[in-house]
Amino acid sequence: MTEYLTPSEAAVKARCSRMFIYDALLTGELKGFQRKKPKGRWLIDPAELDKWIRLGN
Repeated sequence: MTEYLTPSEAAVKARCSRMFIYDALLTGELKGFQRKKPKGRWLIDPAELDKWIRLGN
């Protein structure tokens, strides 16, 4: 089972700010999902984060 990352955890791994992660999620540049929309907690698949990092973001 995949251990999903929170935006804070993703920011540490990507070496960027949490707000940069949120912006990427909201624009669809980084794929993630919310358990309860519209204000649910964002979760990010580590493989998607790695792909996003490799693309130079």
